[in-house]
Amino acid sequence: MILLILNLVDKFDELNTLYTYKNNVWTIISGNDTIVGTAKNIDIAIPKKSDFSILLEVFTTEGCENSILKQVNYPIAEITFIANPLVACEGDPTHIVANPNSDWTYTWEPTEGLTFNGNDYSDPVFSLMHDQMYYVTVTDGLCYYYDSVQVLVKPYFDITIEGPDYVCTDSVTLSISGISPDDSISIVEWSTDEDFNTIIATGETVDLKLDSLENKFYARIKPGTGCSLNIAEKTVINASIDIDYQKEITYCYGNYTIIELTDNSQYGANVFVWDDNPIIVEGNNSNKILIYAEEDGEYNLVFMLQTNMVVS
Repeated sequence: MILLILNLVDKFDELNTLYTYKNNVWTIISGNDTIVGTAKNIDIAIPKKSDFSILLEVFTTEGCENSILKQVNYPIAEITFIANPLVACEGDPTHIVANPNSDWTYTWEPTEGLTFNGNDYSDPVFSLMHDQMYYVTVTDGLCYYYDSVQVLVKPYFDITIEGPDYVCTDSVTLSISGISPDDSISIVEWSTDEDFNTIIATGETVDLKLDSLENKFYARIKPGTGCSLNIAEKTVINASIDIDYQKEITYCYGNYTIIELTDNSQYGANVFVWDDNPIIVEGNNSNKILIYAEEDGEYNLVFMLQTNMVVS
């Protein structure tokens, strides 16, 4: 919290105006919080935020009023770590702070294993070969912020994406191998671009949507949580089958009739294989068959669709 001290100086008499002060209202808006005070001088504790506004409304006995609005933007001292606990990879210098500010004052305890940029203690680099806990105080000269971070030194490892290359659905389940079963810190991030501008999922096993025919996925260990040597990638083909046809067809016996099925599947050239049936005249391996029946009745025509990866 921040203690906000507000004072209203009444100069109505000094300015020799025609108006007489009656009362005033202070309104402080900080995020979703609104605080109201009616005294001339008030001390208000507001949530610790860097942006807030102050509205002062003054009323006179003559029925007049005036107001002034002041926007306040004050960067309050705080610290955000890249991760906590933070994983440092063996032998690699590792930054700790995600929001360094050279205008603030930082005090670290201990300083063992930390390298600073001259007198700037905002962005230390860790270089020890063993785990270490650090405590830090940050101040902007007005507010103080205290926190701690645990740095864990871990070895490097490789990761691999496990899962099918082809599926017949609009989603796929993929998982990561290579992470030690004892590793409870590493976080796996998934993306459809190798720069990871957009994270679409997190976790060692995920269900991912297939938006196109060929879908390429990338996986990495989130920076600061593990020591993967590589970014894994995998392409998954959406070979889902989409056939459009009439379930029931009525036609006159004694006549030749063509039945045609439409293949809307995205993947490859599918082959239709029909079960033997006496009314099928031709087209047993086609989406278009010619049928002929000499008498009335019900006939079940069964087909199987073959792709170059699956039979369905």
